[in-house]
Amino acid sequence: MGGGKTLQHGARGQSFLTKWQKLPQRWRTPLVLVSYFLGAYFFDQIALAFGMGVYEVSLWFPTPALSIVLLLVGGLRYLPALFLAPYAAELLDLVNPLPTVSFGFSWVLFFYSLIKVIGYGGVSWLLKRLRFDVRLLRTHDIAYFLLLASCLASLVVAL
Repeated sequence: MGGGKTLQHGARGQSFLTKWQKLPQRWRTPLVLVSYFLGAYFFDQIALAFGMGVYEVSLWFPTPALSIVLLLVGGLRYLPALFLAPYAAELLDLVNPLPTVSFGFSWVLFFYSLIKVIGYGGVSWLLKRLRFDVRLLRTHDIAYFLLLASCLASLVVAL
């Protein structure tokens, strides 16, 4: 009934995606990184609020999904951000800091970050090699995503 008109957003009828694509690359990358770091930190804090038991295990932890989406949409160039995100969260977490060795270095965070980069980076690389479409328009794209992102990434990170 609409005669081909689309839903318009913004002051001049530009969608958010159009405005985002017009931003210079030197602004987009820092905005993505800051959004990822803040999102990972806040998701981690929300998951801790729902923690149960002595170890504060949470059934709801969306940070791995955020990490996989960052790598699928942004590419493997964001692997260093994936490695540094736990360090940034630890700097912001003044209530329950992890035990550190000299100069504030934590081997726990280092190995956690390394395993996370290997697991999520490997899954993202494998999905790109399989010509995975991020829009999930085809059935085999959904199957690849469910199999690799949920099962394989969880298995690698859990090991």
